Amino acid sequence: MFKKFLQALWKSIIKSLDKFFAIFRDPIKTAEKKIVELNKFQQEATTSLGNIKAMSIETKRNLEKKLQEIKIYEESAAAAIRKAKRGEISSQEADRKAAEALSQKNTAVKEAKHFKVILANYGAAVKKTEASVSATEHQIRTLENEILTLKARKKMVDSTKKITKSLEDMSSGATGESLKSLKSELKKDEQSIALTTSTYSDMLDLESDFESSIESDALLYDTDIQSELNMLKSKVDADNEEFQSDIENIRTPIKN
Repeated sequence: MFKKFLQALWKSIIKSLDKFFAIFRDPIKTAEKKIVELNKFQQEATTSLGNIKAMSIETKRNLEKKLQEIKIYEESAAAAIRKAKRGEISSQEADRKAAEALSQKNTAVKEAKHFKVILANYGAAVKKTEASVSATEHQIRTLENEILTLKARKKMVDSTKKITKSLEDMSSGATGESLKSLKSELKKDEQSIALTTSTYSDMLDLESDFESSIESDALLYDTDIQSELNMLKSKVDADNEEFQSDIENIRTPIKN
C-alpha cells in the first residue's frame, strides 16, 4: 500500500516537473521532435502491415495448396473404388487404399480450416492496420502542416516585432534625434535659399525700376529741351517782329 502511494507520488512529481520545464521549451521544436518520433512509429506500423500482408499471402498459398491436396485425396479414394468395380484390384485392397486416401484428406481438411481461420484473422488485421496507418498518416501530415503554418506565422510576428522596435528606436533614439536635427537644418537651409532668391529677385526688380526711371527721365529731358527750343524760337521770332516794328515806327517820321 505504501509502495503504491510512493509510486503515485513520484509520478505526480515527474508530471509537475515536466509541466514546469515545458515553460522553458520551444513548443515548435518540441512538436517537431514529436513528429520525428511519430514518423518513426508510423514507419514501424507500415512495416508491420507489410509483414502481415506477406504472411496473409503465404497463408493463402498454403490454403490453396491444401485444397488441391483434398481434391487429390478424394480422386485417389474414388479411383481405388473404381478399380475394384472393374476387377483390377480386390475390394479389400480398394477399401484400404480409399480409407488411407480419405484419412489424408481429413488431415488436409483440418489444416485447410486452420489456414482459413488464420487467413481471416490476417485479413481483419490488415484492414484494421491499414485504417490505423491511414488515419495516423493523415494526423501526422495535418500536424506537420500546422507546425509549418505556426512557424511561418511566428517568423512573421517576430519580423513585425523587430520592424516595430526598429521604428520605435529610430523615432525615439539617437537616429530619431539625428533625423529631426537633419530636418531642422534642411528647413533652415530651404528658408535661407528662399530668402536669398527673394532678395535677388527684389534686386532685379530694383534694377529694372532704376533702368525704367532712367529711360523715363531721358525722355522727359529730351521733351523739355525740345519744348524750350520751340519756346526760344517763338520768342526770337516775336522779338524780331517787335524789333522790325520798332524800326518801322522810327522810319515813319523820317518819311514824313
